[in-house]
Amino acid sequence: MRTSIHRQAWLARPVSLPYSVFFLAGPIEELFKLIVLRYSVYFTNDFNQVFDGVVYGVMVALGFSLIENCGYFFSIQQDHGLLLSIIIILTRGLITTTMHVTATGIMGYYVGKSKFASSGSRMLIFKGVALAAMLHGLFNVLAVFPYGLYISIPILIAIFFIFRSKWNRPDVRMVWRPVSKTVTNTI
Repeated sequence: MRTSIHRQAWLARPVSLPYSVFFLAGPIEELFKLIVLRYSVYFTNDFNQVFDGVVYGVMVALGFSLIENCGYFFSIQQDHGLLLSIIIILTRGLITTTMHVTATGIMGYYVGKSKFASSGSRMLIFKGVALAAMLHGLFNVLAVFPYGLYISIPILIAIFFIFRSKWNRPDVRMVWRPVSKTVTNTI
């Protein structure tokens, strides 16, 4: 009987904030950015090299971050006043935007690799989304704790430089499919 009561109490308690920001916010936001990336530019002729996935991923992340930060600014301003809101939004604008750009740039790298892979393209996309969601989730968890943002800054910088080394490889920058318009012969 006692075990049953403890099990019911455990199941009834609300999901704690660190778990929800890791397992919900990060993956949902990264999946949303993948959908935008995949259905806006993935199938165009302009997406003709692996690195384009990084570039377009970064652009999607910047747009997402702009919308998210504007929402935070207007909701914070009502509660904290203009000066504190500006300080919060500048901090969010620098640190959170860097996280979005890094996470979605990593995902974009794998989306770009998947476009030109002969096999295993779905696994590459899954890997990219999983890595981006884990980085995003880790950042969100750290942001919940006092001074967590200060810990996240060196982590973001290290991850950026690790993946930057991948982005600078020649096979990533090579044009895989020349962009040209189809010209029909008329005789």
